[in-house]
Amino acid sequence: MSDPEQIFRKPRKSVTLIPAIGLLIILIGYVFVIYMVKDASDRLASKRSDLAVVTEELNAKLDTMTTLNNSIRVLQAERDSMERSLAKIDSITKYTTYSPVTIQKIITAATTTPKVIYVQVSDEKTRQFCADRKLLVQLKERGYSAYGYELVRSGANNSVRYFHAEDEQLAQDVAKVTNNVLNERSLFLKPVFSQGYGQKVQKGQVEIWLGVSPKVDVAKEIRVRQEIDPTILKREIK
Repeated sequence: MSDPEQIFRKPRKSVTLIPAIGLLIILIGYVFVIYMVKDASDRLASKRSDLAVVTEELNAKLDTMTTLNNSIRVLQAERDSMERSLAKIDSITKYTTYSPVTIQKIITAATTTPKVIYVQVSDEKTRQFCADRKLLVQLKERGYSAYGYELVRSGANNSVRYFHAEDEQLAQDVAKVTNNVLNERSLFLKPVFSQGYGQKVQKGQVEIWLGVSPKVDVAKEIRVRQEIDPTILKREIK
């Protein structure tokens, strides 16, 4: 039989050996983790280096593109300048065949403020009266750009409205012409300055607002008077 003391010593050796193996495994795992972290860090550093190189290349290409865009803009500006110069040359060449009087008329038309008239009327009877008197035709024959007739529900107060102080004379002229053409007391026009619309309305534009219908049957009156004298209406319009 074995000595009892030897029996108890054997288990003590195996118990001591197990913790040593566990520590060795843990140490190996720790070293492996450190290696993997270092490897990942090295690869990340390599990627960062590659990214920096790519970024520098992209910046260089962007600088090149910016330079090209600037060059293109300069060329476009030079092209536009050349086109304007050619257009001026063409216009000069075009007008060399015209007489001095014609050239002066062209210059005057280009530099003169347009005279635009819009006619507003309060009802259909007034509109028909203006149409029978050929108001728009008469205004156009006097050099105005006349448009109408627009029916308005309110605000028609027998006035020629102007929106810029420098158009006062224009409004007076339009009122005089319109009064002569219509020749109707109930539709006598006066110039009225409408403030607050200068930014919305161009210079040289006025509006005729006719708001009181004539008291006579205009169509019947014209027929009767033309039967007596066919030239009477023409003389009144002039």
